Amino acid sequence: MENTNLEYIVNGLMLRAMAKAEYSPDNIGHFGLGFGHYAHFTSPDSPYTLM
Repeated sequence: MENTNLEYIVNGLMLRAMAKAEYSPDNIGHFGLGFGHYAHFTSPDSPYTLM
């Protein structure tokens, strides 16, 4: 299915179906994980850690 018209259609539909991210200074939890308390840590191999 890679590099086909169907792939582009499915990707477009999936992106449109997802809710936009909400950013808040309050801890509102993580919708995808369903946890009340959630913290996110970046991977140590992230290019930003090299700066």
